Amino acid sequence: MAKKAGTIPFQVIDGTFWICLISSKKRKGKFVLPKGSVRSSERSREAAIRETFEEAGLKGKISKKSVKIKAKSAGDDPSLNTNKFFPLKITEISDHWPEQKMRERLWVDLKNLPTSKMVKRDVLVIKSRRFKTIIENLMKTVAA
Repeated sequence: MAKKAGTIPFQVIDGTFWICLISSKKRKGKFVLPKGSVRSSERSREAAIRETFEEAGLKGKISKKSVKIKAKSAGDDPSLNTNKFFPLKITEISDHWPEQKMRERLWVDLKNLPTSKMVKRDVLVIKSRRFKTIIENLMKTVAA
């Protein structure tokens, strides 16, 4: 079982909660949360930060808590992975990032998620009670 880590990158603009999704390389026409494999030399949070910048060009304040979910891999290897997603309050949006030619960013309003365009696993993560609780606590620390 492989360990994967990613983020739920978000920002709040004029009271609207926006999440950034990226186009999937393996599932054409679908959008996903940025994530990737955790290297043996890093912790899950470090991998999540690295993958988010590589895939989406985003940096920010990452939560210490995560939403954990088990899901099958896309592609040829249908193995079961443990995925940890950390909410990330965006503080920097880069114009240039390593995978910008392979991926498109899509900003979605949390209240109007385009679930038909999203991978089911990521919809479950974003709609989870755990995510909502973590976000509420993270927003309090950011506002303080």
